[in-house]
Amino acid sequence: MSEEQPSKFVVDRLPGVPAQIRSIGAIATKAGKLAQFIEIMKTALRQLETNSVGWGDPLYHTIVSSGVVCHRIARPVVFHFVVYESDRLVVLLEVRVIGEFA
Repeated sequence: MSEEQPSKFVVDRLPGVPAQIRSIGAIATKAGKLAQFIEIMKTALRQLETNSVGWGDPLYHTIVSSGVVCHRIARPVVFHFVVYESDRLVVLLEVRVIGEFA
């Protein structure tokens, strides 16, 4: 018998996150690093869907629904998110850039 793969996490976001991502995309484009940014975002989505707690550094637990707030630096992008393992849900709280695209 084959082992069942756990279902992927649903990845959602707060309302301001799409604008943050577009802004970082514009910065990456201006620096000639759009392809690098796209790869960072693809990797982040894949990890958030399959290994969110393992990918992020846990910061603290939420009071409601036993969530774990995490962050991950994928230079120069920082992801701030909360994971609700029992609900198989990840919510992106913030995506920002630190430093410059190398």
